[in-house]
Amino acid sequence: MKKTIKIGEVGVDSGQLIIVDPCYLDNFVDPETEFDDFAQTVYKCTIDGKLWQFTYNKKSSVPNVNPFPGSYDTVIPEYGKNPNDLYAEGLFVKTDIDPTPHIPDDEFSYRSICKKTLKDGFGQVNDAMAFNTGYGDGVYDVFAKIRHGRVKKIWIEFF
Repeated sequence: MKKTIKIGEVGVDSGQLIIVDPCYLDNFVDPETEFDDFAQTVYKCTIDGKLWQFTYNKKSSVPNVNPFPGSYDTVIPEYGKNPNDLYAEGLFVKTDIDPTPHIPDDEFSYRSICKKTLKDGFGQVNDAMAFNTGYGDGVYDVFAKIRHGRVKKIWIEFF
């Protein structure tokens, strides 16, 4: 006998989730020591060819890339506009440059998970599967298909 039931909810505050066996959590790199070296997408300015990037510590880990002077809403003085407006006007375009070359792809950490989900939307990180949640932060319903008293399949409704 098969039945589908809601088995709970999952809260999201980083716009991403992982599926992992709890026995591997001891191998997770300490999240308190790693967030300040994480960087976002590298953009190229079509006006002058300069590369720009938002970073949490105001330093880019990529050579010859300028850090944003604040957030995506902070005006960059030499253009008189903020990065959001420059992007909307087609003056900032995304590049394929890896914004985090110093973060190993196989590191089981928050920053490695962010690297995977920002780049591809999902990816394998050691023994975990990481993915973005479509609509970002929130609380999402988790469902299971039960067959003969055992979980056959689970899924999360993001939208």
